Amino acid sequence: MDTAKSRMKKAATPEVDRSMQSILLKEGLLLVLLALAIYLFLALFSYSPEDPGWSRTGDPNNIANDVGASGAWIADVLLILFGYLSYLIPIMLAYRAFVLFRERKQIEIFSWSMFALRTVGFLLTLIGATALANMHFLTELPESAGGILGGTLTGMTLPVLDLIGSTLLSLTFLFVGITLATGLSWISVVDMTGKLCLSSWQQASSFIEKWREERKEKQETLSVISRRKQALDTFKEKEKSRKPIKIAPVKKKAPEPSKRVQKEKQGKLFSAGEVGELPPIALLDEWVESLNSGYSTEALEAMSKLLEIKLKDFGIDITVEAINPGPVITRFEVQPAPGIKVSRISGLAKDLARSLAVSSLRIVEVIPGKTVIGIEIPNERKELIQLSQVLSAEEFDNAKSPISMALGHDIGGNPVVVDLAKMPHLLVAGTTGSGKSVGINAMISEYFV
Repeated sequence: MDTAKSRMKKAATPEVDRSMQSILLKEGLLLVLLALAIYLFLALFSYSPEDPGWSRTGDPNNIANDVGASGAWIADVLLILFGYLSYLIPIMLAYRAFVLFRERKQIEIFSWSMFALRTVGFLLTLIGATALANMHFLTELPESAGGILGGTLTGMTLPVLDLIGSTLLSLTFLFVGITLATGLSWISVVDMTGKLCLSSWQQASSFIEKWREERKEKQETLSVISRRKQALDTFKEKEKSRKPIKIAPVKKKAPEPSKRVQKEKQGKLFSAGEVGELPPIALLDEWVESLNSGYSTEALEAMSKLLEIKLKDFGIDITVEAINPGPVITRFEVQPAPGIKVSRISGLAKDLARSLAVSSLRIVEVIPGKTVIGIEIPNERKELIQLSQVLSAEEFDNAKSPISMALGHDIGGNPVVVDLAKMPHLLVAGTTGSGKSVGINAMISEYFV
């Protein structure tokens, strides 16, 4: 057993050693490449034509280069050979240091073929870049922007391919060289660029759409404020020349006693009632004034002004000419301005009800005998109509038919008396629980109870 464990330890030891050696070599090479990249960058960045170098002499005791005489000499060589593309060398060295740092824990076997491929890629990149710089950039360097290498390449290609062809060839060398040197996939770059552009476009479209909505809301708000200010100014001008609004009595007064009521009050002391004579009205509950129904006069005037202002907000100019309070609803008689179609007001019924803070309202487009339209708003508290009110009215007393029937009051609070002989059918409308059956039973009890 001990022998087997010792063999496993002996077999595992070389693998561990190789792994540690690979990591140590990579970290050492990383530091070397990083230091060399910084050295070359400082040498190139602090280059001065006055420093002594490969192509010129100068004062060795007065060197401006940050890394001394060696930096001045190397910078002079690189700038003459490659021009501004000399900066590509420290950049590529820094990139290889980054790759080593990213892959420091991976065990890799050195490959001469891959090393050669990377070297060829770097040379192609340098060739393409120096040629492009020489053809398209001007410089104050001793040689051209692409150095001796770029000048030599363009001198060979320009007579044969001209500027466009030489540029295309140089771009090909550049892109192929970057791919071989770094392993970069240009198809992936195009794909990533497309996704980035699409994402940017979506974000920009969303931002523009949001900006448009905010701007539209702001314009609508300013428009509403402007319309309200205009409506208020118009309303103030109208108030100066307004005629008094005609209102029916808000509170109902006791009806004038009819002849039948006055006769019944006198009473009969010594004779019974005649055959066919109606029972006395005194048998019914006496009419009592309702103090909590309908709106007050001040409330009706305020509602009429509010109605004009709210319709002005919708671009409709109207004038309230009369108000008819009823037991259940209140009708405002409205005169539209010339050119205003009634259909425009009818289409705003729900919006107008919301603006006036009422549950609902009804637009009466045609009122017989009048040029105005009606806007009917339900009362906050409905008035209770008693049978004695209708039977005591002169309309019932003056009815000629022996089978006249009292139905109640109309929307204006006037008694409604009909001839049953001329009315074989009666339509009673109302929601569930509103008292339709009770009303019919009350009508029947007028004659058959």
